[in-house]
Amino acid sequence: MAIAHLGNQCCIYVTQEIGGLKRLAQLDLSENKLTKLPEEIGGLSNLTDLLLSQNQLEYLPDSIGC
Repeated sequence: MAIAHLGNQCCIYVTQEIGGLKRLAQLDLSENKLTKLPEEIGGLSNLTDLLLSQNQLEYLPDSIGC
């Protein structure tokens, strides 16, 4: 299980390479300046926790969902 804590880092974007982190289970991107996420984030099949609070996201990619 892999965990990435990238909260409060003033990030303005996430690159599509995030999709290559297949073992990622927890991803904290809260308290950044994100306006969008790449579609590849939906391919993280082991992801159980995705924290996105306090960003400027207008929508989530179609790849994330039910």
